[in-house]
Amino acid sequence: MLSSDEILARPAALELPGPVKIWVAEKSPEMGVYYVLSGRELLEPERQAGAAQRLVLFRGRAELRVGGVVKICDAGAYAAVPPGTAWRLKRLGPEPLLFSLLVSPDAAELTDLLPHRAGDLRIP
Repeated sequence: MLSSDEILARPAALELPGPVKIWVAEKSPEMGVYYVLSGRELLEPERQAGAAQRLVLFRGRAELRVGGVVKICDAGAYAAVPPGTAWRLKRLGPEPLLFSLLVSPDAAELTDLLPHRAGDLRIP
């Protein structure tokens, strides 16, 4: 895995309001590996019906809800999200969240990973 400094030094593949930046580390039909930097207070992505997701928190402190389970997470936390399960991250504190999102299988478009409104997308 890349260090957080190496991630942030690269240009983002997608930028959303909030601000939210997404980097693509790997993308194949079997698995997608993404890095996400979010200044939003709350991220509540759409459910990925056919895909399992894994989150690894690198920076920040967050309340993570997976299904009905809620945990407070610090850097180093890992969570598994079964296919079709709702999840959300609520930032606790001023520091933006930096996390890795692994999606398997990865049939989703980059723009479908996190919520946004039409017209919000900025692909550098």
